[in-house]
Amino acid sequence: ALGYITSLSKKTFVVGSTYEHSFEHSGIDEKGLSYLVQRFEKVLPALKGRYKVLSQWSGVRASTPNRKPIMGKLKDLDNAFIFSGLGSKGLLYSGYLSFLMSQYLIDGTPLDKELDIQRLEA
Repeated sequence: ALGYITSLSKKTFVVGSTYEHSFEHSGIDEKGLSYLVQRFEKVLPALKGRYKVLSQWSGVRASTPNRKPIMGKLKDLDNAFIFSGLGSKGLLYSGYLSFLMSQYLIDGTPLDKELDIQRLEA
C-alpha cells in the first residue's frame, strides 16, 4: 500500500508509485511528488529532511478493465502475439507468465482462459 522504495546505492533511492486508477494527465507534478515524499518519510522517518530529490518521472502501466493480463495470438495477423496488461503486478508475475507464454509459443500449450486474448473476442 505504500508503493516501493529500492536503493540504487548507499545514498540513492528510487521511490514509487502513486498508483492512480484515474488521472487527468500522465506527466510529473507536485501532487505526485508530495505523495511519494510523504510515503518515503513514513517508511524511513530517520531520513526526513536529509535527502534531495534528484529527478522525477512518470509512466502509465498497461492494464485491463478486469486487471488480468492479455496473452496469446492476435486473430487477424500472422505471427503476431500479445503479452500485455500486467499493470502493477508486472514485477511479480512477469517471470511466471513469460514461462507460460514460452510454452504456448514453443509447445502449443494452451493458455488459461482467463489470460488468453480470445476471452475478449467472444
